[in-house]
Amino acid sequence: MASIERLTGALVLLIGLSGCYAASRSTVHMVGANQKLSEARDAGAPSRAVYAWTKADEYMKKGRDEWGRSEFESAERMFAKSQKWSEEAVRLARTAPADAIDTVPDQVPVKPTDPKKETLQAPEKEDPDDDDEEGW
Repeated sequence: MASIERLTGALVLLIGLSGCYAASRSTVHMVGANQKLSEARDAGAPSRAVYAWTKADEYMKKGRDEWGRSEFESAERMFAKSQKWSEEAVRLARTAPADAIDTVPDQVPVKPTDPKKETLQAPEKEDPDDDDEEGW
């Protein structure tokens, strides 16, 4: 009987610790992803590799959200993607020329119109509710 109780106790302990393992493992992944994101920030990625930086940052945010809801497997996937994009952001930021900035312009310049050109207008559509038609 004592061996059955020990076996049951060991089984309960293993089941309880398995949840802790998933949380600990995902926490390690979160710390790693956060370090890579910091490295990308230090390399100037927010202004020199905007797309990769944004992807890395958004995956990090999503991973933290999943981690906070105890969705540890999903969180690990998000952290892995964040690390991948952080590495890409570092690579792009370090290889870009110093004066190159990968950003979207604040305002797209408007092409001036030529008033001499004719403007085309769509023909007027017939009104289907018009009662002037013959036979109605």
